[in-house]
Amino acid sequence: MISRAFKTFARNLGIALGSVGFIVVCPCFFCLILFRGGGGKCGTNRRRSASNADGFIRSKSPSPRFSSLPPHVDLRRAKRPLATQAEACSFFNLPFEIREMIYEELFSRRLIFLRHKLTDSPEGRCAVIKSWSCLPDDPLAHMPIGALLESPVSRVSTGLLLSCRQTYFEGLPILHRTNTFHIWASQLDEVVRCGLGEYCLPDIRSVYIDLDVDVWPGADTSVCWLTVFVILRKMGLQQVAFDMDGRTELGAYLDTDWGRRSLALGNLKRLEFWFRVGSHLLDTEGRDARDKYLDELREVITAPTDGKHAKKK
Repeated sequence: MISRAFKTFARNLGIALGSVGFIVVCPCFFCLILFRGGGGKCGTNRRRSASNADGFIRSKSPSPRFSSLPPHVDLRRAKRPLATQAEACSFFNLPFEIREMIYEELFSRRLIFLRHKLTDSPEGRCAVIKSWSCLPDDPLAHMPIGALLESPVSRVSTGLLLSCRQTYFEGLPILHRTNTFHIWASQLDEVVRCGLGEYCLPDIRSVYIDLDVDVWPGADTSVCWLTVFVILRKMGLQQVAFDMDGRTELGAYLDTDWGRRSLALGNLKRLEFWFRVGSHLLDTEGRDARDKYLDELREVITAPTDGKHAKKK
């Protein structure tokens, strides 16, 4: 009896010591067995197998269902208007020919002054394009005088032009075609780049250029006049007025860079030359000489393909 108990104790002790030795030798493998099938501390659901009552089989838990993230834009809402759209203005139901007549009545027959001005602002000194307009009887007359229009912001025509994209694209070319723009020669480049925009130059038909740059022989004005006439050639000009400096001899307008570059302004329907008050060319004695030179200058500019003046140059 004692020997049997001792044998049982010895056998169990050997098994225990063997297990301890195995754990000491392979601790990682023991931890894996304990984690996968140990004392149920991992929170997994287990059921007893009917075929093996001494073992445990871990049942698989169902995988969670993740809902898909909503798109950045709801495509179903994007297919329909996000808000109730206003009905089209009845003005656009009119034929374009009638709308064009309305635009011409609102925008045309003006002399529009454009000036490059320096102003002070909270951010510092800046440059702006200042504009005002009047309704003269003849926009190409010398020193044209007309009723000065009210502020552009308060005009009905400006409000119509800015009311929507369609009126802007329909009315802006008519505004450019049916008005005369009064610009200083020295500021023409700035006015076009910062105000009018080069895209509208083909629509401009009439300009009044104030020659505030001297053109006497030998003056270094080639850069200025090169810029001026490059811009003028891009316009669809039909009539031009030049307000000249009366101190300069008229012959200089033909003999200098100004006269040579003016050859590109052909096919004009009207060309006017004016001189500032106080010029000796305005008195009786200088009138004949003035008319002679002006007729020659008109012929050169309005008929640039004529070889007679080209040979002289």
